[in-house]
Amino acid sequence: MMKQSVTVMVMLVSVLLYGCSTQRMVLGKTGIDQNTTTYEVFGMDCPGCHGGLEKNLLKIPGVIDAVANWKQKTVTIKVESGNNIELAVIEKAIKDSNFTLGKVIE
Repeated sequence: MMKQSVTVMVMLVSVLLYGCSTQRMVLGKTGIDQNTTTYEVFGMDCPGCHGGLEKNLLKIPGVIDAVANWKQKTVTIKVESGNNIELAVIEKAIKDSNFTLGKVIE
């Protein structure tokens, strides 16, 4: 019983300290040159919207991270340097997630 209590306490402290961030760390990809681009995305209107979008973008070969922000209506995509991903491929992944690609922000 004591071991279970300690485990629950450790988990609770971890959540309190680190929160429930939607941003992921990319493990095993350190040292890789990356290009980061932020796009405007239309149609995200709730906190649950970003999960499917990020998942579909991460399926694209060369994409090493994708973080959507429903409040700012954006998605930031990190692409491994040397990979040229056509905008049409990114647009398809966004459309398959039931959103609409806007302009490039940065």
